[in-house]
Amino acid sequence: MNPRQKNCVLRGFTLMEVCVALVILSVGTLSLSGLLNHFNKVRLAEKSQTDAFVNVVRNVERAVEVPPLCASLDSVNEYVPLGWIEVGMSLAPPARTLRLRRLVRCRR
Repeated sequence: MNPRQKNCVLRGFTLMEVCVALVILSVGTLSLSGLLNHFNKVRLAEKSQTDAFVNVVRNVERAVEVPPLCASLDSVNEYVPLGWIEVGMSLAPPARTLRLRRLVRCRR
């Protein structure tokens, strides 16, 4: 044996330390992926609610652009061509049904 090899101290990680580190890393990675999956589900639910609300607003704005017949609306006054339109949407299960009303001009 070489005298130089006698005084040399080997440094590094044992196989057991590497295995424990890999287990800790894999548990952390799996929990992070589960958390990201939950956030994606919440984001998808919020996006569907936003899309439903945008569709309702589009329907209301379409009624403003193309006035409906006064006979089909709750008229405010028989002399003024104004009426209430009501548009509803049902949101995701935790939320409730949302109804919007707007006063619009109508055709006689």
